[in-house]
Amino acid sequence: LLGEAKVLPKGTDKNRSDAEMPELKRAVLDVNIPQRMSGDGDSVVTSKVSKTSWGLISGVICAAVVIACLVGAVIVLINKRRQKHRAVLNANVGDMITMQTAADDDDNSEDIVGMICTPGQKSSTNVIHSDRTDTIVPAQLTLVEQNALLQCVISTSSRVSEDFNGDLLLKLIRNGPKQFSFKFEEIREILLQGARVFLKEPTLLEVPLPCVVYGDIHGQYSDLHRWFNLNGWPSQVRSVFLGDYVDRGSHGIEVVALLTALKVRFPNNIFLCRGNHEEESLNRAYSFYEEVCMRFSENLEGRDGRALYPYFRTLFSNLPLAVLIGGRILGMHGGIGPRLTSLQAIREIRRPLEEFEVGSLECDLVWSDPDTSPDRSGFRSNFEREPLYGIGQLFASDTVQSLCKKLDIDMLIRGHQA
Repeated sequence: LLGEAKVLPKGTDKNRSDAEMPELKRAVLDVNIPQRMSGDGDSVVTSKVSKTSWGLISGVICAAVVIACLVGAVIVLINKRRQKHRAVLNANVGDMITMQTAADDDDNSEDIVGMICTPGQKSSTNVIHSDRTDTIVPAQLTLVEQNALLQCVISTSSRVSEDFNGDLLLKLIRNGPKQFSFKFEEIREILLQGARVFLKEPTLLEVPLPCVVYGDIHGQYSDLHRWFNLNGWPSQVRSVFLGDYVDRGSHGIEVVALLTALKVRFPNNIFLCRGNHEEESLNRAYSFYEEVCMRFSENLEGRDGRALYPYFRTLFSNLPLAVLIGGRILGMHGGIGPRLTSLQAIREIRRPLEEFEVGSLECDLVWSDPDTSPDRSGFRSNFEREPLYGIGQLFASDTVQSLCKKLDIDMLIRGHQA
């Protein structure tokens, strides 16, 4: 009823006609219009507001429906892509086994990338150390990443070995950087295949540039996957390893199996040298022998593990001991010694070689360390590694300079120490 109240100016007669007060009436009517009640009891303003509100609500509903349709379409598209990639993964099982390539033995493909060794990369003592890093466990590969990796594996960038069987390699790649459930026969078979491939190679490997060089892995399987994902897999990037694949870390079996399967598949693109831990005495003293026995045990006596370890030992005994990269860089696991007088001396080391005899050239190649004492020169027995008898050599910087000149090389590259 407040809307019906009329405030009249002071002195105004309430009985004055509307005609006498047109302006006042018009003002009062303007005030009263919003408050006038229609016949059905709804105000004019309420009707206008209701119409506006319903328009907004309808617009919001329409927008929500459109968004829902778009989201649904995206989900359907993603599911179709996943199904497509899954089908490709399954189809590659047969393709990978029968794939043959026609690359030349020298493999001078310009597609190979990831060079980290060049004659210009020299330190003050011409020695490069390959440092290890802490374990970083990457996330499980997505279907898209797995498919890209499988396409990399079945590519035609290098010759396929006649011994190649792609089943285990495919399974390892699908499994990603985590522990793999091996079957006794499949791991035994890949070790036999790898031993044959390694024995066909010379004791001194010769690898062209460019390439990627890796130091100690020590059972860090997730690190191996991470480095391959960063630098490129051996199907496309020439890769050199300087030994120590097992012990300390808990997944030495996976490391050896993957590298061996890659070697059998791409013999001209991945090269493995032997480290001091690829020997039975250290495998028993550290963790690898126990790892094999425990992982392949059918009972508490570890019967299967003990039966499988000799295949690892045979593989290790056939590994080359050094690598000449680009004709100018000499790589090995440990270092040099007074018995290294020529490259031919390395070539003449006979394999299989199950144990490293103290005082031999092969022992120096896998056990020696640089002598960090500034006042030292020449060689001395490495009592830091074996306090009682010494094993390998401690070599001073002058010996490196002298050997590089004598062998006509630019540098040494090694692993063995972090």
